[in-house]
Amino acid sequence: NSLFLKVDSKLIKVKIDDILYVEAKGDYALFKTLEKGYIVHSTMKRVQERLDQYNFAKVHRSYVVNLSKIVDIEESNLLIESKVIPISRANKEALIKRLNKL
Repeated sequence: NSLFLKVDSKLIKVKIDDILYVEAKGDYALFKTLEKGYIVHSTMKRVQERLDQYNFAKVHRSYVVNLSKIVDIEESNLLIESKVIPISRANKEALIKRLNKL
């Protein structure tokens, strides 16, 4: 399960499970892994469409996260590694439904 990201003039193969989150940066998207960040010219809608079939969810208009990488969730934020990511009210219920909670 990999994704090819077009970075500058190269196609770089990234394992989908290595992606921690994707952050919107204007007309670009930052794909963040543990080792590196890859900036790709893409809309968040397109990113979400590509990653939705995997274990990813939109939590904010600027963030799509890998659900398996979430460390904890507190009120309107979640934590992945050391990055605090906001959760919008519009996306919180859908996020909670997708989690395997007890």
